[in-house]
Amino acid sequence: MILTTSQIAEIFGVLPRTVTLYGERGCPKKGKNAWDIKEVVQWWAENIYAPEDNEESDIYVAKLEYWRAKARVEQVKATKLEESVIPIDDVLAAWAWRVSEMSGMLAALGLRLAPMLEGLDEIGIREKLNEELWKVRDNFARKGRFMGD
Repeated sequence: MILTTSQIAEIFGVLPRTVTLYGERGCPKKGKNAWDIKEVVQWWAENIYAPEDNEESDIYVAKLEYWRAKARVEQVKATKLEESVIPIDDVLAAWAWRVSEMSGMLAALGLRLAPMLEGLDEIGIREKLNEELWKVRDNFARKGRFMGD
C-alpha cells in the first residue's frame, strides 16, 4: 500500500519533516511523496525502533543521550533567560528614581549657577554652563541598576 509523507508521519506520530529525514537516512521510497507502508515499517523496525525494555540497544542509548543533551541545552537557555529577565516593577522603580534625581538636579542648577556666574564674561559664562550641564548629563547617564553594571 502506497501512502503519502503526511500519512506515514501520522502513523508514526512524527512530523512530515521527520519522515523526509527517514528517507535521507535510507528509508525506502517509491517516489516523491510516495512510501510503501510495508517497506517503511520494516526499515523503521530495523533502524529506529528499540523496545522500551531493551535499555542495552545502541539506538536506545543514542536516543537517551540525545534527549539528555537536548534537555541540558534547554536548561541552559532557560537559565540564561531567567537571569536576563528583570521584573517590570523593579525597572519602573529604578527609572522613576533616576528621573526624580534628574528633576532635582535641574531645579537646583539655577541656584548653584547664579553665584558661579557672577563677574564672568560671556565666554566664561558659556564655559561654566557647559561644565555644569555636562555634570548633570554624566550623573544621569552613570551606570547603575539595569544599566550595564
